[in-house]
Amino acid sequence: MASRIEIDLLEFSKILWSKRRWIIKFLLIFFVSGIIISLLLKKEFEARCTLLPEIETSQAGGLGGLSGLAGLVGIKSQDLGGSSNVLNPALYPIIGTSLPFKNQLLNRNFHFNKYDTEYSGYEYFTEIYKPTILEYVLLIPKKIRKLLKGKSKIVEGEGGPDNIWKITHEQEAVYNLIENRITISVNNETGLVSIKGKMPDPVAAAEVTGAALDLLTEHVINYRISKAKSNLEFIQKTYFERKKEFEIVQNRLAQFDDNNKNVVTSVASIERQKLKNDYDVAFEVYKSLSQQLEQAKIKVEEDTPVFTIIEPIVIPLRKSQPQRIFITLSLTIIGFFVSVFIVFFKYYISARNNQ
Repeated sequence: MASRIEIDLLEFSKILWSKRRWIIKFLLIFFVSGIIISLLLKKEFEARCTLLPEIETSQAGGLGGLSGLAGLVGIKSQDLGGSSNVLNPALYPIIGTSLPFKNQLLNRNFHFNKYDTEYSGYEYFTEIYKPTILEYVLLIPKKIRKLLKGKSKIVEGEGGPDNIWKITHEQEAVYNLIENRITISVNNETGLVSIKGKMPDPVAAAEVTGAALDLLTEHVINYRISKAKSNLEFIQKTYFERKKEFEIVQNRLAQFDDNNKNVVTSVASIERQKLKNDYDVAFEVYKSLSQQLEQAKIKVEEDTPVFTIIEPIVIPLRKSQPQRIFITLSLTIIGFFVSVFIVFFKYYISARNNQ
């Protein structure tokens, strides 16, 4: 059975004191490493905004705005007796990481204060953006795989047949870069949606955040009004067809009246009555579709959700990363504990051998 090794704290403290010069040198190494690492990291600026999405349904049992308040306390609109066509805010972060969302975001132009010009997301990340030394070291394995697989030209992604996308390795890398710079989060208690955008340029950071906000609200609105919009397009198409038919019948009746002003015969009367009947039917259909068209337009407006901006986007004045003091102090503290552990480990081995 192994013998028990006793640790003399007083003796260990004396050993630590005797090794103080070595511990200080070890701390200095970690301290300097922290400074070097923090200087190698690029400056990053973060912009953010907070919004409150409308969560009420248009037919929530006639409760109107109360359904929105009910949603804030966890009561579903279906429980209020209404039909729900609202996209759950919990799905917003998933929308933010979807391929179409990232592709649309990368196609937007952003102003970079440093270069005093605009670049699209694709242009910036493929032609302008240069990774730091640390990022480059981390990217070496990917670059080796890319060389082994061969070089492929990057093209802007788009959906193919049956909504299948085909992207290159370079595209995937760019998509990952923009995905890591956009954060969409939802507070389940308050229902508030927070959007954060991070870029090496303060103006670009604010514009990326604004573009993410626009795209997110656009996706949610399109989902909400898709049915009403589809109905509007169908009625609009039918309306113009029936309007054209009505105008043709109207012109026939007018031409008949012009050509038979002084003609009073039974055949002419019967012919005019037929044209008048066609006119009346066409007019009623046209009139009915006209009313339905206006109702469909109102329905689209009613179903369009409203997003209330609680905290607007502000161009950041200070960098968010790197936190150089935090990095340096963290590495210094880690260095202290590592040096103490090394001294303790040597002391433990020595005590074990002596015993």
